[in-house]
Amino acid sequence: MFQDHTARRYLQGSVQKIKTVKPTHLAPMASASIKISINTLIGWTCLGFELINFKILGSLYLFQRAERKRWQNQNDKVLINVIASIIE
Repeated sequence: MFQDHTARRYLQGSVQKIKTVKPTHLAPMASASIKISINTLIGWTCLGFELINFKILGSLYLFQRAERKRWQNQNDKVLINVIASIIE
């Protein structure tokens, strides 16, 4: 019981010593910093979205280009004119 009373008195005394006063002149700056952080958040989000789209579309383009090249290589066969070789 004595320890509880001592602890309570210590906490009440320390709370009274550490009183903080909120400065009112920083209120407009706080709202401006929130706007800046929201704009920054929107900017970084858009940049991330654009980078993801660039990677996806770029990889799809490269895949499509490789497939077209492979398809052209398969269809580029050498045609031998059999009729011309028989006539000669």
